[in-house]
Amino acid sequence: VGQTIATFSFDVYTDGIFEGDETLILQLNYPNPCGDDNFILLNFVIKDIDPVVVTVPDASVHCPLEEVVLSSSVTGGLPDYTYTWSSGGTESTEAVAPSATTTYTLTVVDACTGDAISDDATVTVPVYPPMIINTTPDTSVLCPNTPITLAAEVSGGEGTFVINWYEGATLVGSGPIHDVSPMVTTTYTVTIMDGCGVEISRDIVVTVIASVLELEMSPD
Repeated sequence: VGQTIATFSFDVYTDGIFEGDETLILQLNYPNPCGDDNFILLNFVIKDIDPVVVTVPDASVHCPLEEVVLSSSVTGGLPDYTYTWSSGGTESTEAVAPSATTTYTLTVVDACTGDAISDDATVTVPVYPPMIINTTPDTSVLCPNTPITLAAEVSGGEGTFVINWYEGATLVGSGPIHDVSPMVTTTYTVTIMDGCGVEISRDIVVTVIASVLELEMSPD
């Protein structure tokens, strides 16, 4: 008598069968002050939750260690979702920079079913052949200031190249051909970098056989 609050509970179980919305009807008798029946109907709609589907597209990069962002698509279940990447991330996207072709796994848990659903994404990293450099061999000239052309040719690697020539630490030219006229024996270094940042170098020694003429003058 005088009770105005009724507490009850029930469990809803997942049967794995998509059946559409289901209705649970509770009928409660709340007699009026005269003791007459007063039935109250409570309708509860139980909605089927679509299964969680996780999709992470594969990706590719042009160079090893190049960064790419993996983006996920999650449907079904009930937000909020919990994300766990095999590479350590906990967001819906993950930035990775693999040195070789690598497969990453994303595991998602929704707020309703609690099921852990995963998908894999493979980031393909190309394997380029080693860079091989061919240059003018070490050479000799008889006289100082004799013009000579040095050349460098490269194969392999990513396929696009920047070629620079150095005398010591000083940049003295660029491109596959470099003209020099050394006064004394000099070492020239050609450095080649491909589009992925891989670098190789080679030294070319040009030997000047004769010495620079030195003139000494003295008073009569």
